[in-house]
Amino acid sequence: MQKAKVSDDLISGLRDWDGKSVAWLEEIYDQYERYPQFPSLLIEEFGKEETATQASWLLKRYLEVKGALSQELSRAVFSNLEKSKYWEEKLHILQCFQYLNMREADRNQLVSFIENCLLEKNKFVRAWAYNGYFLLAQIYPDMQADV
Repeated sequence: MQKAKVSDDLISGLRDWDGKSVAWLEEIYDQYERYPQFPSLLIEEFGKEETATQASWLLKRYLEVKGALSQELSRAVFSNLEKSKYWEEKLHILQCFQYLNMREADRNQLVSFIENCLLEKNKFVRAWAYNGYFLLAQIYPDMQADV
């Protein structure tokens, strides 16, 4: 299937989600996870009102199954963090941190995102933001004392 067709069909499926059914999201996952462009298409949906929550959930599911993203796709996640607007989306992204390839060059973006998440009203986002700090402190030893 061509990339444009996969993209259009995936986005259409994301928009059809009822906002509740995990089974629907699992069906979308099962249908598209085999396409190499699947994770990058999900990352492109960060911050979009109609699709951000479901796209971030699907990325989290993808990582739970596959185990990691390439360094290139991890960079794509980090470069799109500032687009994240919705608490559910932020939560899913924070839950993905353990699967992402973090480098020193990504540090400022990650810290900024985490600090933003600590200001969220949703307590789950705030809790997972502290987990994000913990993961960063494991990578960047100079952060351990503060964390």
